[in-house]
Amino acid sequence: MKAKIFFLNLLILIALVALLYVIEATPYKQLKTWNKQALVKHNMYTLKASIQKFISYDNGRIGTIVEEATKYLPDSMVDPYTGKLLTPDDVQLVKYDVPGDSKDNKLNSTNARLKGAPGTLAYGYFIPFGDSLATEYSIIGFGADSLPIYDINETTLKKESIIVLHN
Repeated sequence: MKAKIFFLNLLILIALVALLYVIEATPYKQLKTWNKQALVKHNMYTLKASIQKFISYDNGRIGTIVEEATKYLPDSMVDPYTGKLLTPDDVQLVKYDVPGDSKDNKLNSTNARLKGAPGTLAYGYFIPFGDSLATEYSIIGFGADSLPIYDINETTLKKESIIVLHN
């Protein structure tokens, strides 16, 4: 009789632990994803600060190579997916051909079709036809799926737009 009661109590305990896991596992995984995306956003803003510094020190000229965009990056930027320090090699260069593409954050835009390693960044610029200086730039960060990170509608939990930092 005591063995049956012990077994019943053990089953109840296992059921409770399983129930708690089912209730908490999904929000925990989502929280980890949002945390990593927040770190990618932080890296995007750090790159933007580096670009702004370059622009201010170079008489308003927007850089057109990765070395210019990353010239003033601190050595403390970390890829949240690998834990390794980000280097200029982790910044992808994009040249836009159409004005406004650099600022487009729609889910079907040129920026949304970019792909990169998780946790890395893309720096893009646009030079108008007949000009030799860039007039627009943008920064995009990539998530775990190698696609640009995005804003989420808090009610429906659906993607609303990709996150693009631009001038």
